Amino acid sequence: MSMVFEIQDVSVAYGKVPALNNVSLHVKQGETVALLGVNGAGKSTTLRTISGLIKPKSGTIHFYGEPIHKMNAHKIVEKGLIHVPEGRRVFSTMSVEENLQLGSYSARATIQERFNLVYELFPRLYERRKQLAGTLSGGEQQMLAMGRALMSKPKLLLLDEPSMGLAPIVVHTIFDTIKKINESGTTILLVEQNARAALRLAKRAYVLELGKIVREDITENLLNDKVIEKIYLGG
Repeated sequence: MSMVFEIQDVSVAYGKVPALNNVSLHVKQGETVALLGVNGAGKSTTLRTISGLIKPKSGTIHFYGEPIHKMNAHKIVEKGLIHVPEGRRVFSTMSVEENLQLGSYSARATIQERFNLVYELFPRLYERRKQLAGTLSGGEQQMLAMGRALMSKPKLLLLDEPSMGLAPIVVHTIFDTIKKINESGTTILLVEQNARAALRLAKRAYVLELGKIVREDITENLLNDKVIEKIYLGG
């Protein structure tokens, strides 16, 4: 499998407060990779640094071999690296369809082709396509945030806490859809508090503690690890 992106020795600080310390990780073509850690470990900071919203203090980030750590966020989006942030952040006064259209500005495919894909993955969005995004349920807004990201035909999808605050039945739908997105060929880096569900979905995972990567392994090993179970899986 070819390398999609690679972080090498990336450090980030908020003022004088360190947030990431020499973080290195990689994702290969077609993988779903999970990034685990307790609140405050640096997971969201990692994704924001990859997508260009935060500039690293040191280290490098390469996307298909090209350095992007000094690139503006909108240029990174144009290259096919798309970030779905925590909290959904849909445009509440715009319709579902208008929100999706905003995601298509950098698309490398026809807009109708992308609409068809999103509505196939999320039939509820088709039913609500003329409805204001702000009137959707939390689960529907998460579907919309993911659908908007898919409108640009991403090469790499960064998902930050997609199940946060959702009812269990909706969480099942979201994770099932993430699996389908990956099976369709999209590479995924997933940050998720529901560690057990994330490990069942991904093939590999990294564990982040206080801004440092402390473990990398295949998910089967992590699921059977007593220490990981106790700290992250509620064992």
